Amino acid sequence: MNTTTPRPSRAGVKHSLFEQIRRDALEIWKYRYVTISYVYTTTKIRYKRSYLGYIWTVFGPMLHYIMIGFIMGLLLKDRMQDYYANYFSGALFFSVVSGVIGKSPSIMISNEHFIRKIYVPKTMFLLNVVSYELWNFALSATGLLVIGFATGAITLHATFPLSLAALLLTGLFLAGIASMISVATVYFRDLGHIIPVLLQALFFATPIAYSKEMLPAQYHWIATLNPITYFLDLFRLPLISGKFPPTETWLVAGALSLLSLTFGLWLLKKYDNKIVFKL
Repeated sequence: MNTTTPRPSRAGVKHSLFEQIRRDALEIWKYRYVTISYVYTTTKIRYKRSYLGYIWTVFGPMLHYIMIGFIMGLLLKDRMQDYYANYFSGALFFSVVSGVIGKSPSIMISNEHFIRKIYVPKTMFLLNVVSYELWNFALSATGLLVIGFATGAITLHATFPLSLAALLLTGLFLAGIASMISVATVYFRDLGHIIPVLLQALFFATPIAYSKEMLPAQYHWIATLNPITYFLDLFRLPLISGKFPPTETWLVAGALSLLSLTFGLWLLKKYDNKIVFKL
């Protein structure tokens, strides 16, 4: 008599995988109020007792980048066209990257009291940070558009929606990175001190205050190996130049987002029940 245990069919495995994805998506939707409440409350507390309130989100970055863009624009006006618009858009874009990655080490640690007392999917804590930074970007970008339209540095191109698509793709990529860093920091707390230093290096390794063409040929690999460069190009080209980004750039950015998000969520699932014992 054959006592061999039958192996599950491929169809069953695929069904289980899709079912897990479906359950995760439904769970995130079920707890969507957590993210909405977090974004609203954090924004409100940030400007508590401030007379101008949310207006500072617009004027703060705008005043900062006006000064830097003006000085650097004078120095590099012969080497980079539309320097101010390129720098302002690139710096604002990087503020999302810096905001999400900079807060990643504290995502699990700062929510320890929630993790220990009530059940909330840990993916919601990641979504809270990414959503807040995207919302903060939306407010800050108002200043960019106002100045850009007023000075003629930015015109509304038909390709503008592609910049929004690039921003959402960046959010998926950052969610995966944030997941990896947040889990790793639970076991290796020094990451909280290392990440800010790496972010400074990442800013200068990303063609924000300069163009890739301004780099010596032997250093072009820095921009090529920097994943943020691809997302920045997807965001900036349709907005500033009205150009459709190259197909290969979309493919690389899409692959990076998929790999980052998949591995990040897998890592979070793997250590889901272990995190609470390390906090």
